[in-house]
Formats: sequence, structure tokens, C-alpha cells
Amino acid sequence: MTAMSDNSFLKETFMTRAETTAYIRSKGHHISSFSLSYLATQKLGPPYKIFGVSAIYSITDVDAWIASYFRKSEKLSASA
Repeated sequence: MTAMSDNSFLKETFMTRAETTAYIRSKGHHISSFSLSYLATQKLGPPYKIFGVSAIYSITDVDAWIASYFRKSEKLSASA
């Protein structure tokens, strides 16, 4: 199977930055759209794709990022 015939991308669910912010908040983490945008510029946020002029995020990638990013944040605040 070649990359051209792989349609797993089409089966993924994507969210806008505002939807992603709401999704992360629904998981119990405080974050603003501005913070998510800033983290994207620093390559510290969840992976995203550009669709037209908008950033879109896959739920799978966001869930993985939440598990990794907030775990690191909790370890840092526990050691302070």
C-alpha cells in the first residue's frame, strides 16, 4: 500500500484551535486558545496541520500530547 492509497487521514477527527482548547479543558486542564497558539509557535503544543489558513488538530494527537505535556508539568510542579 502506498501513501497515496492510505486513507487513514480521512477517518481521523479534526478540531479547530478553539475546539481543541475546549476539548483540553473538558479533560480537566486549564489552557487558553492564546496559550495553545503560543505553544504551537514554540513547537511545544500538540501536532497540528494547516487547513487553508487554520490550524487543525487530530483528537488522537491531542490526547497523546495531553498525556505527555501535563504529566511533565505535574512532575515539575511537584519537585518545586
